[in-house]
Amino acid sequence: KPENKEDNSSKPLPSQPTLSRLLEILADPNNRKVLRQSLIQAAKDSIRARRRHRFQQCTIDIDSFPIPTYGHQDGSAYNGYYQYNCYHILVATLAETGDILDIQLRQGNVSSAHELDDFLFPLIAEVEAAIAKVVSVRGDAAMPSEPILSGLEERRIGYCFRIKSNPVLERSAQPYLDNLPPYQPESQREWTAELAYQAESWSHSRRIAMVIVEQKQIDLFEPFNHFFLVTDWTEEQISGSDLLDFYRQRGTMERWIGEFQDVLQPSLSCASRPRKNGERTTQRDDFACNEALLLLYALAYNLLNIVRRLMEKATRQGWSLRRVREQVLKTAVHFTLHARRIWAWVARPAAQLWTLLGRQITRLHPVPT
Repeated sequence: KPENKEDNSSKPLPSQPTLSRLLEILADPNNRKVLRQSLIQAAKDSIRARRRHRFQQCTIDIDSFPIPTYGHQDGSAYNGYYQYNCYHILVATLAETGDILDIQLRQGNVSSAHELDDFLFPLIAEVEAAIAKVVSVRGDAAMPSEPILSGLEERRIGYCFRIKSNPVLERSAQPYLDNLPPYQPESQREWTAELAYQAESWSHSRRIAMVIVEQKQIDLFEPFNHFFLVTDWTEEQISGSDLLDFYRQRGTMERWIGEFQDVLQPSLSCASRPRKNGERTTQRDDFACNEALLLLYALAYNLLNIVRRLMEKATRQGWSLRRVREQVLKTAVHFTLHARRIWAWVARPAAQLWTLLGRQITRLHPVPT
């Protein structure tokens, strides 16, 4: 609240209880649904504003990451892979723009692919209705399972997932590993080999591309590294080397998720304090409140990402989210009232960036309502 109580022109700032009540309102299932839809809507509007029309096709990247917890939040649990208490987040991004399409809060002890089919397939339908036809999906080794692979095949959507190694795959790969040329670390060569493999849980055999990479660091015992990719594309549709290039583009998505965690630093701490008798102070759904808060973080990321793309176009150089926040948004402004007008005074470097950003905004096409 303002220090000068006699200044009636200043409105009270939102207090912590006010923000808490807002989260309780947003935690309602219908409101969380609207927040989710706003993620796709923000991506759709930004594309239409810059291009006048939607993409013809797009790629969805899916991944999971932890958010550490330090209290007794509802759903917080120990994760054996990360080896600390956390929430295990599931996220999907649009490869062409970096926008977050959906994000889901999950308990900390669930696997990466937990309820992935319920998350992915409705999202594909929404993306195809609003943004573009989904032609491919990428993910890491924790994602592929029979329901996911068969579901994508039924929808005729291409996929590329890394899969975990096992003795059967290693036996199939051994003939290729035994016939490699002499080790030349300065060249860092790469090879791909075609395999057919059917896991016990799979309904049929699928194409496997084995990737062999020459190690840069000298290792007398393992001079070559290798891993496996599974796909429903045929070798005629995409070669092994092109499939590897396509999979490696996931690295951009991982960088975006790293920025989301580093710049926005999502902190999920909705936990009602118990009374002395052990009863909770409220009966709210803390897990739902945390998910609503996570969706707000994702929406903030999408808005920052829009500004980032506009600044990249204006300056013709790459911009990180941190640079956008520190140089464009985090700017001191001095307001004065003169000649019946409000004047905003900013530092010259920020004013130059604001001018560039303003020009890009004026060039955007109106989004039809």
